[in-house]
Amino acid sequence: MAACVVALDRTASTAVRRIEAALILLFGVGVAGTGFGHFAGHFLFQDPVHIEMAFAHLAIGTLGIVAAYRRDYVREATVIAVTIAGIAAGNLLMPACLIPLLVASRRVERRVERSARGGDPRNSRPALATWRLPLVLGAYLTTAIVGTTVGVGVAVGEVPTMALLGAAMAIAVTAGLVARSRMVSEARS
Repeated sequence: MAACVVALDRTASTAVRRIEAALILLFGVGVAGTGFGHFAGHFLFQDPVHIEMAFAHLAIGTLGIVAAYRRDYVREATVIAVTIAGIAAGNLLMPACLIPLLVASRRVERRVERSARGGDPRNSRPALATWRLPLVLGAYLTTAIVGTTVGVGVAVGEVPTMALLGAAMAIAVTAGLVARSRMVSEARS
């Protein structure tokens, strides 16, 4: 999904914005969606061990939502939590994606801050915040749409079909939000 955003959004032309697009979607969809999905799955079992795991996943999902929006050290805390949970589960795919992107993000941010005086105005804090907003909203809506459709899929016994339907709907909604936002910002300039 991040590759689509970077490929189709002409305004995602700086390294800061390309990395940020990937991080927003990884945190907002990957971490949050996985956390909330595992919460629902564990919560259904209703025994004390599964309830405890459910709320641990709810915490990670919540961190993912917050980390998608905030660009401060909440992201590092989220990556640490995801990595520890990944080690426990034997799945390090998400940390393997998040860690290098977060390191690259911090390096690019430092470089941009050092050259801030004559730097690219698209990387200024206000411009970047305006650019990020529809993407963050799209990540939130994607998590809600896919989570809802997968939940319906579990209820009716059609998880793969509903997951694909949810993913298609989420991509369409996110693409629409980003495209509309970019058209509005182009019209203003």
